[in-house]
Amino acid sequence: MEKHEEVSQFYFFKSFFESGEILPDPERLAFYDYILRYAFNWEVPIENKGSAVALFTAIRPVIDRSIKRQITSRENGKKGGAPIGN
Repeated sequence: MEKHEEVSQFYFFKSFFESGEILPDPERLAFYDYILRYAFNWEVPIENKGSAVALFTAIRPVIDRSIKRQITSRENGKKGGAPIGN
């Protein structure tokens, strides 16, 4: 996904948390940091923290869809909502 406009929120699913729980503390911290830096700043991890990078790579498309959905909803909301009588 290309660089997007700034977002202030995204969906953090329980599965992200559960995936992080299986990692040792240093990798868990890196995993959560990768998720947050990507969601808010579009920073892709450049250092390899083993399993943390593998898990991040697996959930990256989910984050992309979440952010795209948020942006689309925001744009649709600017159109004024549903017509009267709907």
